[in-house]
Formats: sequence, C-alpha cells, structure tokens
Amino acid sequence: MSEISREILSVGDLNRAIAGSLEERFETVWVSGEVSNFKAYDSGHWYFSLKDEEGQIRCVMFRGRNGQVGFMPQSGDLVEVAANVGFYFDAENKRPIPSHPRAIGIITSPQAAALKDVLSTLARRAPHIPVVIYPTLVQGPDAPAGIIAALKNAEQENAVDVILLVRGGGSIEDLWAFNDEKLAYAIAASPIPIVSGVGHETDVTIADFVADLRAPTPTGAAELAAPRRDQMLQELDAIMQALLQRVSQRVEREAQTLDQLALRLSHALPNPDRMREQITGWQQRLNQAWLVRLDSWKRDQSHYQSQLEMLNPQRTLERGYAVILSKAENTMHAIRNPEELNTQDGFEVRLAAGEVEVQFAKIR
Repeated sequence: MSEISREILSVGDLNRAIAGSLEERFETVWVSGEVSNFKAYDSGHWYFSLKDEEGQIRCVMFRGRNGQVGFMPQSGDLVEVAANVGFYFDAENKRPIPSHPRAIGIITSPQAAALKDVLSTLARRAPHIPVVIYPTLVQGPDAPAGIIAALKNAEQENAVDVILLVRGGGSIEDLWAFNDEKLAYAIAASPIPIVSGVGHETDVTIADFVADLRAPTPTGAAELAAPRRDQMLQELDAIMQALLQRVSQRVEREAQTLDQLALRLSHALPNPDRMREQITGWQQRLNQAWLVRLDSWKRDQSHYQSQLEMLNPQRTLERGYAVILSKAENTMHAIRNPEELNTQDGFEVRLAAGEVEVQFAKIR
C-alpha cells in the first residue's frame, strides 16, 4: 500500500484539484439520459438533471448555448447532449448563517445603489452591529477577480461573521461576472458564510447556487443576515418573565412539600417541639437560599440591562461623538462618506444634549 502524502490541502484546494482532474480527464463528452427536474429561469439559463437506472448528473445550459437548441426540453425526454464536465457544490456543505453576528461584511461597489439600501436596512434592523465594506467592481471583465480579492481580504481580516455579496438589478450581461467559475470556487471555499443578493428575484446566477444562502434582492440579503434589535429585546424580556414564573412555581411546590412534611412529622414523632424547631430551621435555610438565588438573578438582570445600555446609540453620543444627518430629498440618513457633504444642502448634527441644523460654508 502506498504511503499517504504529507501535503495538507484546504477544502478549497481539494475542490479545485478534483475539478482540474475531471476537466483534464474529460473534455467534451456525449452523454445520453432522461431529463428530470427541468427548470428554465427568466435569466435564460436551463437547469436540469440527466439520469438513468444507475445514477444522475446535475446539468446547466447557459443562455448563450440553449439558444441553439431547436426545442424546449421537458422532464422525461430522452436526449443526447454534448457537455463539459465540471465539479459543483453540494447543498449539504453550505454553512449556517449566524443568528447574532458580531459584525457584517458587505462586498459590492461603493457607487452601487444597492449599498445604500443594504446600509439603510442594517441601520434600521440592527444598529448595534458593526458593518465592514469591502469595495470592488461588480460588473465587467475585471469584476470576478476583484470580488475574489475582496473575499480573501475578508478572510484575512477575520473581522466579520457573515458576508453579504450584493449587486442591484441589470441585464444578463451586467450580472455575468457572478457566473464566473473561479468566483464560484472562491465562494465555496470561503470560511465565512456568504449571503448572495444579486439583481432581482428573477435573476439567477451561479454565485446564488454556491453561496450559503440566496436572497431575492440586496435588501433581502440584509434582512436575512441582521437580527432585529427590538425583537431581541422582546425575546430577552420573555425569557426573564418565563424564568420568574418557573421560580415562583418551584417555590410554591417546595412550600407545599414542606407543609406536608411538617404535618407528617407532627403526627409521627414523639417530640413535636423539637421537630418544630427543625422545621423552623429548614424554613430559614430555604428562605436564605431563596434570597441568595434571587440576588443572583437580580445581578444577572442588571448585567443584561447594562449590556443593552452599552448598545444604546445615545451612550456613544455622550462620549463626545456626533452624527451628521443629511436632509436632502426629504430623507434623513447618516453621513458615512465625506463625499456626501456639500455647501448647498442643510444638515442636522445630533449631539448628546440635542440637535442643531447647520450648513457648511467651506469643505476641504
């Protein structure tokens, strides 16, 4: 038996090695089989499986190729196809999206309209979660390499728990960068879970299939990744109420048990005065233990309240920070980019003790 190689491969390296071996062994091959699970999307791509008695193979025929087919295939058709063999990714290997991420990363173009929508949604649902933007091109021949580089930057920094890969709608040509094979492997190999939100709900790309979770729109991706702060507070309050109710029920049960034991002892023992003293001692110990436990719960509740208070944006303002809000087009949103400042529009500056309206005379 041959000796096992000591070379250690990452999951992504192993995937690429398998894909390369398949592509070298099989170039263009003819395959016959029965069509099943055929789906034709509005993007123009066809997705289906070829099967026979011994197994099945998942297939995709892109828009540029299926235009040469003279008919619309249906599930159950027996066909012969010329195909290139590739290695794709099983849905069972997808990573779960964290329910409470410590930070959220966004990979998109800084000029994309989708970025504004995503930031607005995150600010509304989870203002306490930091957001890290990894800028890149999302259209054109250089876009796949830029997105791959952004994924590597996010992996190296290890500052976020989930990544939103987003882009607004467009033509199939505009979204073609998200069908790139190297990008698909990079998404599958990413150690950070990825939520894709590319185009509109009817737009489907290979990146959507490889990502750990697909959202119909960029805004939908933000909603899937960010927990609602008010909902978290409601859940915490419900847990506290349930805990208090269970404690109360437990105390009532123990009190009933104690009463029953006291009654049995008063009838069974020859020295009731001594047993009454013991019962009194047990009651005092129970009360003392209950007070200690209650104090512990109160401290835990105070700790949770202080943690929530730390997340209050008002505390940030009280530390000397300020927020500049734009009033352009009758919409209020926080200024995050100095390029949004100008000398024509009015702005609102919110401080710890209140807010003022300002207009800049000069911007350097």
